[in-house]
Amino acid sequence: MLWIKRNLFLAVGGLVALVLLGLGVWILISGIQENRDLDAKVEAARGALNNFYTSSEPFPSSNNIEIARKESEKLRDAAKRSKKYFQPVPFEKVTGLAFRTYRDNTIDELRKQAAAANTELPTKTYAFSFMVQKDRTDFSPSTYPIVPQQMAEVKAICSVLFDARVPRLGNLRRAKVSDEDIRAGGTDYHSLPIETNAQAEIISSPYELTFYGYSSQLAQIMNSFNRSSFGLVMKVLQVEPEDGVKLEVPGGQPPPPDPLPPRPGGPPPPRRAFPGQPGAPRPGTPPPIVRPQAAAATAAARRPADRPVILLNEKRLKVTVLLYVVKPLK
Repeated sequence: MLWIKRNLFLAVGGLVALVLLGLGVWILISGIQENRDLDAKVEAARGALNNFYTSSEPFPSSNNIEIARKESEKLRDAAKRSKKYFQPVPFEKVTGLAFRTYRDNTIDELRKQAAAANTELPTKTYAFSFMVQKDRTDFSPSTYPIVPQQMAEVKAICSVLFDARVPRLGNLRRAKVSDEDIRAGGTDYHSLPIETNAQAEIISSPYELTFYGYSSQLAQIMNSFNRSSFGLVMKVLQVEPEDGVKLEVPGGQPPPPDPLPPRPGGPPPPRRAFPGQPGAPRPGTPPPIVRPQAAAATAAARRPADRPVILLNEKRLKVTVLLYVVKPLK
């Protein structure tokens, strides 16, 4: 201890040197380990590059790269030419008070078109999937410009239905886009999102519409969607009877014809006798043979001369369509 007191500076200096030496050794070992990790990454990258050059098909030569570049240019040109078939539906980029005016005018115009086409709406106050926005006076920033654009697209879709003079509009549903839509519920929305394809530079907005009509009106609507200058693409089509009742006959046989009504003043049609009743055929007895010519003559004799013959009695259909409005990204 006496030596340390007499040589205090020397002892402190030696301690500091020892600490610095240990720190240097630690840094050296860390650097060696880091260099080893970097060497391993370099070797892995070199192996992947060698594998890419030796086993890739096609080989990334300058000639193949040039061919890929030309093909990419052709795809971009084709996408650019196809945009003329998917023109966006024009809409007014309005906000605030101007949007309220645009909203009221759009809904009122759609109701007037429905009245002119004799199309029955779900309710007298139907807002064409914009019930949340119909009575509001303030809107979130997420409303603009997507909700005005949806209003224009709904107007274009409904105009096709009204031009076909469909008897009844069931419902129309759209994607939730604004904060008010997300918080709201009801039947104005479906669960499908708006899709963006950056490679094709297009945006697809889904709509689901249900209407009631006849096959001729359905054909006219499908033809109008196909000929539209806007990108109206039908993805799913479901058609069923309006009442939802489908006639099924075992064995795939046609349904039996309706019985002819009795002639005025004539005898009533014969009643069918069931087993156990008087007049019922015995078990195992073959049914009587009826000649087709005789049956036709009997039916013609029993039918009144002035009775109209119904050739086709078409029933109204319930049609559900999943429709995408496709428009350019820019």
